Amino acid sequence: SDPTCIDGLSVNLAMLSRSLSDRYEQERRMARIYERIVQGLYLDDVLDEIYESFRSIIPYNRIGCALLEDGNTKLTARWGRSDSAMIRLKPGFTAPMAGSSLLEVLESGRPRIIDDLEAYFRDNPCSRSTRLVLAEGVRSSLTCPLVALGAPVGFLFFSSFEPYTYSHRHQDVFVRLAAVVSTLVEKARLFQDLADLNKQLSLARDQLQWQATHDGLTSLLNRSAMWDELVSRTQRATVRGQMIAVLLCDLDRFKLINDTYGHQAGDAVLVEIARRLTEALPAGAMLGRYGGEEFLVVADVEGPAEAAALAESMREIVADSPVHSPPWVFDITISIGLVAGVPTPGQTSADLVRWADIALYQAKDAGRDCVISGAWGS
Repeated sequence: SDPTCIDGLSVNLAMLSRSLSDRYEQERRMARIYERIVQGLYLDDVLDEIYESFRSIIPYNRIGCALLEDGNTKLTARWGRSDSAMIRLKPGFTAPMAGSSLLEVLESGRPRIIDDLEAYFRDNPCSRSTRLVLAEGVRSSLTCPLVALGAPVGFLFFSSFEPYTYSHRHQDVFVRLAAVVSTLVEKARLFQDLADLNKQLSLARDQLQWQATHDGLTSLLNRSAMWDELVSRTQRATVRGQMIAVLLCDLDRFKLINDTYGHQAGDAVLVEIARRLTEALPAGAMLGRYGGEEFLVVADVEGPAEAAALAESMREIVADSPVHSPPWVFDITISIGLVAGVPTPGQTSADLVRWADIALYQAKDAGRDCVISGAWGS
């Protein structure tokens, strides 16, 4: 046998072995990347995993993702991560697709390499996105189209701080990854859209619930919600044998403000009084707008003295300083009817409010700006 031929065969076998080993290692890395990014449900999770995983197969200092919107007429930056200390091209940046060179990338279906981004910008000085990434330090880029189920989705932009970073080898690598990455990005975007929609529906439901139970002017509980609260607390106090206080408050001579200065001035007064009364309440007490200029309070108390002290603090916080409703200033007082006691099974919430209302009328008759404690069960 010829030793030269044997040596040559050995060299070829060794080269083939290294090539197969390299190919196996690349496939293993890709399989590991697939496995990691497929676990992401939300778009940001998938893109973050791509940013962390792809360095072993494609070099970059920055990755950006932009998605097509409005019937593929607009491209919007959706996500970006960079080694740069300052990201200039931020999520939300938009650009029209009409006249964009990215249309050629979509048509070719192949990643595009720009070796020298500064030279590219000199030839395309109107490109805002190029100007921004240049300011981040980017000098070369690999633009990769995302196409899911035959439809364009957007782009991934791999960028390097060095010029001439990318080659056809990197294009080929992404072409192999493109189908999986595109599908995952689209799946994640749809999942994110669904999650965002559910969040919006939840917020809308909460807002409707709030509007149904609160007064639009003062943001206090409205009459219906306040009544429900009173019924609940009355029942609880009856079962537990605990004392509660019910206070019915009315602004003195409020009609005169509305008639003389207008409802806008009157509304400003109501908002400020609601704020002051809320400030005067102890923890656990509930305040609602009962109607017009009337406010209803229900609170758990230890005894009549505590209930009287609460009512007096509410009266004082209203009377202590004028209410400003430019250009006017109003001295406002309130009258309060108060009842406090332990409800018995035969007594209802309507009874408690009726007794407080009787005491309120007595406060008005007594000259206003005062608290009258009514008889429980009268």
